[in-house]
Amino acid sequence: MHADTGGRALPELRDVSWGGGRFVAVGANGAVVHSADGLSWTEASATDEELLRIAWGGNRFVALGRDTIHYSTHGMTWTPASAPATEQQMFDVAWADGRFVAVGNGGAIVYSTEGDRWAAASETATEPDDSLRGVASNGTRFVAVGRSTDGPAPIVFSDDGDTWMAASDTVTPACRTGSLWSPRAKATSSQSRSNENNPAIRSWRARTVTPGSRQASLRSQSTSVTLPTVTGVSS
Repeated sequence: MHADTGGRALPELRDVSWGGGRFVAVGANGAVVHSADGLSWTEASATDEELLRIAWGGNRFVALGRDTIHYSTHGMTWTPASAPATEQQMFDVAWADGRFVAVGNGGAIVYSTEGDRWAAASETATEPDDSLRGVASNGTRFVAVGRSTDGPAPIVFSDDGDTWMAASDTVTPACRTGSLWSPRAKATSSQSRSNENNPAIRSWRARTVTPGSRQASLRSQSTSVTLPTVTGVSS
């Protein structure tokens, strides 16, 4: 079933959130629809501009567009933010610990407790050529990620939304010969060992696998690839 309100098909919906007893979805041309059960939807009006993301927190929704921020306590009537705090295009918004955080182009990071007046982060740990495309929180810490035109992809984190720090420039490789990966295992690379005592860095670490007495082989014509059998796993 496609999104339809009163016979008018909506062009595109980009994001959906739950809060205050209802779902609210946002999308192209400022589309906003809400539903209490996910089955029947009612259209609301917020803006004519494209809306990319929506978040719920502090008893209100915040809808984010590239050049606009709107907020609502119930998803039906929307008000534009009086002080967006940036002229950069924005791409994502999240809520945690009493505040919203939004991120965007130019490494821009802004935050707000009510969704109305926004302040620019005092320290973003980003560069002007960074474009932050996503932000999330575990309830106490925000992490924002994106891309850069001149360097590695930025990963920055903050416990208050105002002061941010850059994560490690080095990302542990996803695969090594004879290794499995575990967040609690001891690191085997020199770079990983150098980060072990840094409490700000949470990375995956390598655990060396001891081959079992049996081996499994994958054969294709004359090619044979031998894989070590992990102890405790039957072949």
